[in-house]
Amino acid sequence: MNKPYILIFAIFISLQSLGQKSSVMDSLLTELESAQEDTVKVEILLRLFNPTVINDLELAYKYTDQAQILSEKLSFDKGIAAAFQRKGIIWGYRGNVKKARENYLKAIEVHQRLDHELIAATLIFNLGLLYQEQGNYDSALVFNEKAAEIFLSYNDSLKYASSLDLFSSIHNEKGNYFLNLKYATEAADIFHKYGDELREADALIKIGMGFGVLEDYRSAIEYYESAIKLYRKHQDKHWENFAIQKIAQAYLSMNDLTKADSIIDYSLQLSDSLGAIQTLSEGYDVKGEIFFAKGEYNRAIEYFQKALKTNEDAADSTFIATEYISIGRCYQQLGLSDKAMNSYLSVLPISLKMDVKENLKTIYENVSEIYEHSGNEGQAFNYYKKYVNVKDSIYNNEKSRLIADMQTKYDTDRKEKEIALQNQTITILEQKAEIQELIRMRLIVSIVVVVIFFLLGFYVLWLRMKKNKLKQEIENERLTFELDLKKRELTTHTLHIIQKNELLENLQSKVTELKQKDVNHGRSYTPITRLSNTNRLIERDWGNFKSVFEQVHPDFFTKLKSLYANISANELRMAAMMKMNLNTKEMASILNITPESVKKARYRMRKKFDLVAESNVQEYLIKL
Repeated sequence: MNKPYILIFAIFISLQSLGQKSSVMDSLLTELESAQEDTVKVEILLRLFNPTVINDLELAYKYTDQAQILSEKLSFDKGIAAAFQRKGIIWGYRGNVKKARENYLKAIEVHQRLDHELIAATLIFNLGLLYQEQGNYDSALVFNEKAAEIFLSYNDSLKYASSLDLFSSIHNEKGNYFLNLKYATEAADIFHKYGDELREADALIKIGMGFGVLEDYRSAIEYYESAIKLYRKHQDKHWENFAIQKIAQAYLSMNDLTKADSIIDYSLQLSDSLGAIQTLSEGYDVKGEIFFAKGEYNRAIEYFQKALKTNEDAADSTFIATEYISIGRCYQQLGLSDKAMNSYLSVLPISLKMDVKENLKTIYENVSEIYEHSGNEGQAFNYYKKYVNVKDSIYNNEKSRLIADMQTKYDTDRKEKEIALQNQTITILEQKAEIQELIRMRLIVSIVVVVIFFLLGFYVLWLRMKKNKLKQEIENERLTFELDLKKRELTTHTLHIIQKNELLENLQSKVTELKQKDVNHGRSYTPITRLSNTNRLIERDWGNFKSVFEQVHPDFFTKLKSLYANISANELRMAAMMKMNLNTKEMASILNITPESVKKARYRMRKKFDLVAESNVQEYLIKL
């Protein structure tokens, strides 16, 4: 949800120092013809930027370049800075980030030399926006932080709120949802305080989207509805419609299909009346998902195809791929496997090129299912492996993002507590100075001062003890959280091995059946059998399993070896499986042995551990 902030700030805010007034193009050109080679002509050339930049970048650049050349000839620093600034805007529109950055930095340098700190900060903010729109979030954060510091030092709350709003957008796109909510909430509060209701509404939308990602749909709807009230007040129907669609999506996620259907129908009517192609397309997509959830797959296809047609007109590759996948899902539910396969494979190349992992995961999984139902086990296995690889990649990325988000939340909370403690310390020092002044005035007050000082010292000590206790509790929570993550990772890894071995076992069984039926070509299946056997519990699987297992149970193997020096490697593996409380079938699948062999191994281990006959070796290992 980006609005053209760069143009707004660059033209209407930072150029106020030149005292320009809007005028029509013809009037400016008339003035230009009779102007002398002085600063007045520079200002006319600069003012020609506004009416030309939207429709004719070349002409805008021509006037700006003339203004820069004349300003340099006259040593007119304000004109030089304004010309560089406009060139930065033009190169930004052209998509040349490097040249846009060069011109912005030159303009910033001139303004800083002239002590125009606020104007320079606005340009620095524009650089942050430029990098954010290009997806270069680290650079966007650096420039926005610099701008925010200057805005704050000048007590320019509205511009500071704009920086907070940009922080929110950057962290939302990076997946740092805690920071997205934090900055968006702060920005909304400031916009509300100063009566900037439209930008307050934009911030409320971001807060709602943050709660939506966190699956707190009720809270998300409340913020969307608050934004809608402000948009309606200012008759901004386009953004009102955007918020309405978000509410429909929230109800769809809550499986309240009746409300979702009613709301999206209203949104579609509004989009059609406004001629809003993008929101109309997204509305069709939501409508299709509602029919899909109801099991009315033909109706769902009808709306997905409407969304597809609109997206094809807009040449939006990402949406096009999404709609083809949605249509494929409908065909698959209707049992039309060939049509479903065509829909999936038609957008596989663009999904690979753009590396849209969620689309790739859906395509690989569904194509694998289609091949499996058609009896093509080889292709089913190939696509299943691709599905598992993409799913693992998404899981790892999500896990890393979650850990980073939690760490950021922890660091932010800690910094806020440190700031609060510093403020308390400052307060105490101020109180101490006041007490010393009172001592000089009246001797009798000295007794009271001693008592107060003692109490304050005790209070500070109590606060320090409380802070240390709180820090220890936070550290314990963090360690518990990390242990839970490792346990989930260990369970996921184990299930992955079991699923892989079961798939290989089924594949080998199918191959054996085919060999028995096709005696003349039996050797043709040997490579498949060999591949299946070699992909069972290989050493790398055990190494990965052992690495994660030891992080969850760090002393388990060491304790076993110290108690039973003659324990074998296979028995160690079996002991680890028992420690995880896996059943006989799961252990047999992972170790590629029969359930009977597992029972025998368990019996031998009970003997080796010198347990009585009634003892359960698995319970013994779980408690160890």
